[in-house]
Amino acid sequence: MSLLHDGDSGGAVKTEARAPRKPWQWVPTAYFYQAIPNTVMQTLIVYFYIAMNVNPRVSGLAVSLLYLPWFIKPLWGPIVDILRTKKWWAMWMQILVGAGFVAVALLVPAAGGDTGRVFVWTLIPFVLIALAAATYDVASDGMYMINLTPGQQSVWVGLRATAFRVGWLLVDGGMLWLVGWAAGEGSAPMSPEMTGAWRTAFMVLAGITFATAAYNRWAFPQDSPREATANVGSIVREFGRSIATFFEKPGIVWGVLFLVFYRTGEAQLLQILPSFFTDSVANGGLAIPMEAQGLIKGTVGVVALILGGIAGGFAIARRGLRFWLLPMILILNLPNVGYVLLAANPAAIGAAGTAGLAAVGGVVALGYFGYGFSFTSYTMYMVYISRGQFATSHYAICSGLMALSLIWPKAVSGFTVTALGYEWFFWMVVVLGTLPSVLLYRRLDVDFEFGRVTIGK
Repeated sequence: MSLLHDGDSGGAVKTEARAPRKPWQWVPTAYFYQAIPNTVMQTLIVYFYIAMNVNPRVSGLAVSLLYLPWFIKPLWGPIVDILRTKKWWAMWMQILVGAGFVAVALLVPAAGGDTGRVFVWTLIPFVLIALAAATYDVASDGMYMINLTPGQQSVWVGLRATAFRVGWLLVDGGMLWLVGWAAGEGSAPMSPEMTGAWRTAFMVLAGITFATAAYNRWAFPQDSPREATANVGSIVREFGRSIATFFEKPGIVWGVLFLVFYRTGEAQLLQILPSFFTDSVANGGLAIPMEAQGLIKGTVGVVALILGGIAGGFAIARRGLRFWLLPMILILNLPNVGYVLLAANPAAIGAAGTAGLAAVGGVVALGYFGYGFSFTSYTMYMVYISRGQFATSHYAICSGLMALSLIWPKAVSGFTVTALGYEWFFWMVVVLGTLPSVLLYRRLDVDFEFGRVTIGK
């Protein structure tokens, strides 16, 4: 049973002599699982360190740096391309992520304990999780690029984004609800109830990881391994060629800037919304219990995000990427005005009771729909400029730039919200999220037909 080299040309690969895998068998779970460690590093870890009594400015800086592996993963993208297969890398990285979640659960103290020590010791497995998860992303993105035709990629981009967001909301909504439910209302940071709830959450995350890995072992397509004689020299040369050819693409400077600035508003929201929802009314927050936050994100958030992702994918398939670039930039950022309105009078939201929670849910739903709909254009643009030779490595570079677009805004968000307060912070998010992308998108040289699917051809 022989394997044939695919050349990483972006086309379909020849696989082992077995029934070929259909996209619906593996694309949803590949991207569903991408979201699990990704969301832990972006949002759940913020709640975790709040519960561990860690200073938000310190944890904000640390969390932003923990996302660094997603930025630098292009450095080892060629290794994933050359050594073994993408399926091999994806499976082992999932196992390492699961082991990391188990380690975090074991390091959470039974109660009390030194906050600084908990912070430092849990950072170690979080670093392991980040490195393994970023490598899993390289491998799974590579499978997507080489196993689907351009037409299939256009159709599946919205659905894969939806699968990613379902995984995201399982963590950001479901795990958050689980912690709030297990700890009980009013549980203090570092209390036995709170620390026990977090141990349970990380064990559940480990269980989800191992269960998904067992399914993916069967479902993932088996791509062809690269040359068995690959050595350090060939890896370095391959890396150099992949970087050089990426920056030789027409208009790439504008493309890089677009990728770096597109998610500026979202990145700051990801870091600050947990504090805004949890903080006391006296401090300008909404004082929403963690369990209620999980319910809001895990119900209306899930539905809105799924609908937005599906709608975005089919919108691009009908009219093409170029047509939707500007509308999607606006749809992504303008709903954030809703957070400005919530921050303007947080006491009224609390006094309104159920109606106040419904108002928060409405803002969350609108924002999540806009995000699900608009992120499709960002993903498709990464696919667009990654086409051709070194498609896997070039997509890794693009997703690394996407990570950079999250790192720098999150790193400064704790300081800016302290200086501005929640209301003016959200105004800043709206402006910085919208203006740079609007100015840059006209400089992007995107084929008007890219992403469009013509029925019957």
